[in-house]
Amino acid sequence: MASPKVKAGYAVASPVAHPLQIPFYTGSRTNHSGGAASSSAEAIPAGAKIIEVRATQPVWLRFGTALVGAAAADANSMYFAAGEKVFAVPFSSGETFSTHVRIIRAGASDAVVQIEELASAGT
Repeated sequence: MASPKVKAGYAVASPVAHPLQIPFYTGSRTNHSGGAASSSAEAIPAGAKIIEVRATQPVWLRFGTALVGAAAADANSMYFAAGEKVFAVPFSSGETFSTHVRIIRAGASDAVVQIEELASAGT
């Protein structure tokens, strides 16, 4: 089964003729925190396939189902530097998109993490 196609934004020409990707913002956001211990499994925006993650400090993210294991500095979690980035929601298994995330800070300071849906299946 092929993954659904989603439209996450549109391109516009810049003054130097290079296309710029402009994402669609939906306003569907979830707010999380990354502390010294892994957070509980928290839902990301329902149905999200493309997301923008924003974090005030570096964190480790682990995506999966409601039963996702603890986030940790290991190969099962994704390191996310402070800032923001657009990417596809990882699969939790097969072709099933993740629905939850667990977060743990990567440095000495707690982090605020926001996840915004940019596209869902069928958009």
